[in-house]
Amino acid sequence: MLYVEEVQKANGPVPSLFTDLEPAPVRVQTAARPAAPVRLQPPYELNLSFAQVLVWFASAISLASLLLWAVLKLWLFEP
Repeated sequence: MLYVEEVQKANGPVPSLFTDLEPAPVRVQTAARPAAPVRLQPPYELNLSFAQVLVWFASAISLASLLLWAVLKLWLFEP
């Protein structure tokens, strides 16, 4: 394997295979511009009726009681 620093029999440097693949230098310009005004959005609102809250609360209580029953039945009082 030849490295770039090695010298060939012609007593010259070995040309790199990747010189044509190197990207051109990029000139970065930054420009200051005035800031755009910030739009204030109203806070997110969640409209739930009392019946919906009651159904969610009952569902959460029933799932928690089912989980508690499963722990007590299958772990503490296993057959």
